[in-house]
Amino acid sequence: MKSNGLLAFLTLSEIRRNIVLRLYEKPMTLSGLKEMLSMTSPQIIPYIKELQSKNLIKKEGNEYSLTPIGKVAAKKLKPLLDSFKSLDSNDKFLREHDLKPIPEHLVERIDELGECMVIENSLENITATYREVLAKLSISAWIKGVSSIFEVEYPKFFLALAQHDRPVYIIVTRQIYKKVEKEYAREIGQFLSCKDSHLYVIDDLPIAFAVTDVFFSISLCSTNGHFDALTNLMSFEKPALKWGEELFDYYKENSIEISRL
Repeated sequence: MKSNGLLAFLTLSEIRRNIVLRLYEKPMTLSGLKEMLSMTSPQIIPYIKELQSKNLIKKEGNEYSLTPIGKVAAKKLKPLLDSFKSLDSNDKFLREHDLKPIPEHLVERIDELGECMVIENSLENITATYREVLAKLSISAWIKGVSSIFEVEYPKFFLALAQHDRPVYIIVTRQIYKKVEKEYAREIGQFLSCKDSHLYVIDDLPIAFAVTDVFFSISLCSTNGHFDALTNLMSFEKPALKWGEELFDYYKENSIEISRL
């Protein structure tokens, strides 16, 4: 069925959509719109007339601006387009990985991750994901991490961060904790003696992620069921950091904190 509504009117034309979104930021002259959209007068004027006929934009003096209806439409349109832009940019990663470890209420808001960068290991750099995450953790003021894998550098790395008075919250599987407790007892004792360091244990973790004041990154199982430690999705946008903190809180609520020694 063909729709003649405002949603179809705006979304089916990138030019109409861009004019409305530009005017949502501020009123503009015809020259300003042409320059912003890289268009000539004959190209842009028909679209302006269409928007005027729909009572979405108006002209006052030399400037075009949104009507009250246009402002409402733009206000609703922008987050919708941002959501689809985020889903589209992250489509390959989301399609190829299992999202079941993410609670439903956060899957429904997964567009909040924004436009992420995908970091993948390669023959030229076989530890790209691991090194990139460690580099970002090193410059973070606080850290909340969930790990289903173990790296020999982790105990000393996170201990060093905690000893520099950075709040560190770590959730690991029971299997990893048993290994660390046996082989790195001294480091665990020192870590737990730091002012704001916390260690939690959980039975199962088909996921690995970190969230800080700087970034959010996540690794998941591929759709074939194997954990994909070679591919990492990373975002630096504030909504993504908030989303990541909520994901951490979900796992923390299902974990047991290790008592300070």
